[in-house]
Amino acid sequence: MANSCLPLWRILPLPIRMGKFFSMFWERMQFSGLPRRAIVYRIAFVLLLSLIGTGCGDIFRPVANPIPGPAPDPQNFHFAIVASQNAPGNPGSGMQIDVSGDTNIGTVPAGSLGVAAVGQGPQGPVHAAILSPGGNRVYLANGTDDTVTTFSPASTFGAIGKATTITLPTDANPVFVHSTESKAMYVANNPVLPRSSPPCPGTSFVAVINTASEVVTNFICVGLQAAVLAETPDGHKLYSVDKGSGSVTAINTVDQTVNKTIAGFNGLVWAVASLDSTKLYVLDQSGLSVIDTTSDTLIPASSVSLAAGSNFMFLDRHLNRLYVTNSNTGSLTILDAAANPLKLLPNAVALRSTVAMVTALNDGIRAYVASYQVGACSTPNNPQDTCVTSQIAVIRTSDNTLTKTIDLGAVDLTTSGLLQSKAVCDAAASSGRFPISIASSVDSSKVYVANCYAGSTSVIRTSDDACVTNPVTHQCANINSPVSAYPSAPGQPLPPPPPQNPLWVVAGP
Repeated sequence: MANSCLPLWRILPLPIRMGKFFSMFWERMQFSGLPRRAIVYRIAFVLLLSLIGTGCGDIFRPVANPIPGPAPDPQNFHFAIVASQNAPGNPGSGMQIDVSGDTNIGTVPAGSLGVAAVGQGPQGPVHAAILSPGGNRVYLANGTDDTVTTFSPASTFGAIGKATTITLPTDANPVFVHSTESKAMYVANNPVLPRSSPPCPGTSFVAVINTASEVVTNFICVGLQAAVLAETPDGHKLYSVDKGSGSVTAINTVDQTVNKTIAGFNGLVWAVASLDSTKLYVLDQSGLSVIDTTSDTLIPASSVSLAAGSNFMFLDRHLNRLYVTNSNTGSLTILDAAANPLKLLPNAVALRSTVAMVTALNDGIRAYVASYQVGACSTPNNPQDTCVTSQIAVIRTSDNTLTKTIDLGAVDLTTSGLLQSKAVCDAAASSGRFPISIASSVDSSKVYVANCYAGSTSVIRTSDDACVTNPVTHQCANINSPVSAYPSAPGQPLPPPPPQNPLWVVAGP
């Protein structure tokens, strides 16, 4: 806006000029009383103020204009997703937990809404993935329901979105969802064989979902019993871990075709791509092998022998380390992935019970190993009942030592009504899934432990490595999965039905 006020160099001389004018006027009028000079200059000053007000008008009146603050940053809204199964003929669920409040902020149904087929087991998701890089979509692989559920997670801008169901071919049995891209989500399907119907009769396949339209656009035939997917961070290669055929299928994501099949593995377990996308680390019952992602061939003299019983592998992206858990030996193996070849790092970690999974904080300071035990309750009142106990071992990564064991308590499966769904968790363990799964929040403030047997998720506060507790009972304030369709426990006065069985937890961005 233009300045309509008179400039100061024009305004300031006015009192002097006006003073001379009034002095001449006073002499002619011959007024008497007060000294002329004093009166003249007082009148001139008043007129000067009038001129300033007239010249500027309302333009320069002070106005307080509030400055709006910045819009909320959705990236500051951290969350975790828990995928849970339900009784046959009933949908499972995807539950969203707010990291800052440690509360359930929304659930969506996932899986079948119809009557279960004869002999069909529990229904609902067995695995979950969050779309990269913004985390604006969640995908749930619904196992025997032959579907994938997708939804938008709650954010600072709105509540959790409505679930969309993506249908796969009959008997597809989706078991794993994964992608490092934003335009595609890949689904590993492990159909019950023999299967003669398309696509890929007689073998497993990977379904490609277009994340813009939420439609399956392609099927890629792989080996037998596809169980795990791993994609390079640059999004150029996707690998399917095919347990039944003891092979890894390399897929070119540009044209979505098989590039090569790498065979010769013994009891495949897991795979993860290196940070620079040049290698694929493959875990089997013999140890660790390394695949060159350029040629899709095994790198000579790169393998590391490990004891049989390895069941999970995690890549610490901050320290560039590999953590391998072993359920047979109750141990944790740590390897330097920056070294070529891989280098075993010494550690003094002695674990107990059945080791299930491991995660590490994004800041690289600590790692957390989940373990559990199912057996007779140790309480004198109910020694005949079945209980599950779970623990978290805290590893200081600076010297790879065990600094603390967090006891998450015992859950009486008999009195809680969870004993009838125990078979769900036992089956998960025997098939290479995870009855106890663990994930750390992106801000390194929380660790989440989903317990299939207990039907709940524990929250660990990393500031003091203690579980978030109930202020009344002072016990771990676990977050229950949604109520299941299983009947209530017998002999209890109006007990609620038991919760669903969580099989996977994943942390969002």
